Amino acid sequence: MTKMKRIFAIIITLILVMLPMMTTPIQAATIGRVYGLTSEMQGNTVYLGWNSVANADGYDIYINTSNRGYEYIGSVSGTTVGIIGFQENEDYKAKVRAYQMKNGSKITGSFSSETKVNTTAKTTLKKVSTLSVSQNGGNVTLNWSSVPEADGYQVFVNIPNFGFMNVGTVNTTTCIIQGFQNKQTYQFKVRAYETLSTGTLNYGDYSDTRKLYIDDDTYDDENPDIEETKPGRVTGLTIDDIYKNQVDISWSEATDADGYEIWLAKGNGNYQYKDSLTKTYATLKNLDYGANYRVKIIAYREGNNGTIYGEESSYRSFSIEEQEVELDPVENFDVEVDGNKAYIDWSRVPNADGYEIWLKRENGSYQHKKDTTSTSATISNLDYDTTYRVKIMPYIQENGNKQYGEYSDERRFTTDEEEITLAKVTGVESEVYGNEVDLSWDRVSNADGYNIYLSKNNGSYRYEKTTSARSTTITGLEYDTTYRVKIYAYRNTNKGEVEGPASSVEKFTTDEKETANIGQVTHLNAEVQNRNEAYLTWWPVEGAYAYEVYLSEDGGAYRKVVDLLDNHTILYSSLLDYNTNYRVKVVAYKWVNGKQVYGKESTSVAFKTERRSTTEGNSSVPRVTGLRANVVGDTVYLSWTPVSGAVKYEIDFTVPGIGGSVKMTEYSTSRVISGLTDKKYNYTARVRAYKYVNGRLVAGEYSYIQEFTGK
Repeated sequence: MTKMKRIFAIIITLILVMLPMMTTPIQAATIGRVYGLTSEMQGNTVYLGWNSVANADGYDIYINTSNRGYEYIGSVSGTTVGIIGFQENEDYKAKVRAYQMKNGSKITGSFSSETKVNTTAKTTLKKVSTLSVSQNGGNVTLNWSSVPEADGYQVFVNIPNFGFMNVGTVNTTTCIIQGFQNKQTYQFKVRAYETLSTGTLNYGDYSDTRKLYIDDDTYDDENPDIEETKPGRVTGLTIDDIYKNQVDISWSEATDADGYEIWLAKGNGNYQYKDSLTKTYATLKNLDYGANYRVKIIAYREGNNGTIYGEESSYRSFSIEEQEVELDPVENFDVEVDGNKAYIDWSRVPNADGYEIWLKRENGSYQHKKDTTSTSATISNLDYDTTYRVKIMPYIQENGNKQYGEYSDERRFTTDEEEITLAKVTGVESEVYGNEVDLSWDRVSNADGYNIYLSKNNGSYRYEKTTSARSTTITGLEYDTTYRVKIYAYRNTNKGEVEGPASSVEKFTTDEKETANIGQVTHLNAEVQNRNEAYLTWWPVEGAYAYEVYLSEDGGAYRKVVDLLDNHTILYSSLLDYNTNYRVKVVAYKWVNGKQVYGKESTSVAFKTERRSTTEGNSSVPRVTGLRANVVGDTVYLSWTPVSGAVKYEIDFTVPGIGGSVKMTEYSTSRVISGLTDKKYNYTARVRAYKYVNGRLVAGEYSYIQEFTGK
């Protein structure tokens, strides 16, 4: 006989079991909704799993416990978690949302659909039978029959105000439990378990429940075991009436019975103790709408050695119909706009417990925004100068479930235009290194970034690049040439990019190129391939270490586009636009006393890329503008101005030293790319939009190229 641990206190807690993090590369700067939430119970642990969300730093876990409503129980960084502390065969629900930490703030996505938490353990062993419970002084003794292949047995006690709790485990078929309170009724049940090679547990069904009234004044160690007569079996169980979510039942009186226990099962679940009473009728209340039930009655009498039970009655089945909700629609619904906030209010709906607020952009789909028990709400952080539609849904809360009325009429509103004031860029400075220049300037408040424009030898200004930093480097300039630069701060709005006034002009002159006894590149040839690629070849120069290739577009300034050791290269589509005139020239160089010295430039060669192969003109799809590249460490954050009607975007990305380009598809107007290990040579990116024109998916022209390096 095994004596079990004395019962002092029981704390019911849900505990997260941390699992190894499953990581995926960050691919987008937005945070999405969690999908694919599942639940499975293994042993005494419930495992939740879900699909990963791009750009998520972690996930918040919420559990609906005992119809108290959803409660936050913790966060994890992976896409699976184990939780212990559930009571078996009780109803729980779970939902998960992703979050991202940005500038010290926690940005959360939408909750997943809720899922029912499976708390039914696997039953592979036989049911424990012939459980008996008796009091001997201050001890309670349990005995039962052994179960084949069982490694042990779990003992459960129904603690008043807590429910059934596992109070210990034994490997025999008897145990003694101490520490019960006098003048209290307790219930007991036992189940067998086996330990698998994986360390998880499989179980058998619970034994029948036994009840015992603790009376230290009546029972003592000298009371003999006396075999007593069982009460008769309950017959005549009848479902008398079903009204809304309550049921009236009655049954015939059983011989030698002091009272009756009601046991109720929902759906295909296990029977649960419901109530004890001395009458032969009862009303079962607060049942779930739309659920199926089974009920049975067990007669009992209080014997000298504990409670004695009769045989179970036959069960009766019944169903509760879905609740018919009658809620009036929301009336007197008004919206008032202030900046990017909307203040909404409406009249109270009789019998409503709360209201759901649903919001959408003019051409989008409705999303659940928030719940409130009030008749007013504020929707904040909306986009400026944007049209929205909003509607209200009243609901009744029943047993943790919502029963809905009808949507209100929708209201259409437009947020105010954002007032944007950008100052002039000041403090522009330049520092020349050979044919490169480092630029820096002062910060402009409220600016999202800066556009750089360059002029050569008093020529017209041409767009050079965009950056979100307050400094940049321009490479590949012509040697011994005077340039002028001016910088504009800009801010992104729903209507596109807004620029502030131009900075004062900063003038600089590149250094003279050092030359040495090295020949001129000759026999340069350019052949257009694949419509917008150019294959270049030239004769090798004796003594040359490497070659620099310079490209001019539509008569513009030459820019260095590649530095290579071989005497041929391909200018890939990441550099060239369709149907565009180019000129190219090549110069050889070598190292002398640790310095890079050059020969004479080759004669320039002209070529023109071909038109894009499509029946629709690209004028139907505007060229992407406002492409920006913000580099932080080894990560670049790309963003651009949206193209009206675009269904997707294509990013053309090149890595220095590899050649060719990588095409990436994106459905938003931003992209995050990590792993920029090269800090000397430029990566490049450009973007084009796709939209449907006359039923065909047509691509627009690529944006201007953005060049950047890792930091």
